[in-house]
Amino acid sequence: GVVYNDYFTIENVGDKPYTLREISVSCGCTTPSYLPGKEILPGEAYNVNFTFKVDKDKASKETGTYTKYIHVKPADPVAKALPIHINCKIIPDEG
Repeated sequence: GVVYNDYFTIENVGDKPYTLREISVSCGCTTPSYLPGKEILPGEAYNVNFTFKVDKDKASKETGTYTKYIHVKPADPVAKALPIHINCKIIPDEG
């Protein structure tokens, strides 16, 4: 299949620690790698790696642009989840 690895950065620009509770995804093809309970102090940043997989048969049939959604959920129940949008384009294999 086709595997794409990348990351996004969460930067705490506030004045209080930000504790990462959970990261949820919109489909099983996207897998984040993170440390639940990670505390990000003010001024610090934390990289979240993710993998996007498409099986070879699907990639050859379902070409085009897709948007995948990742929601970063804080431990603070009052704070809102941070939405991350990943845009990807599957191009047919010419070979």
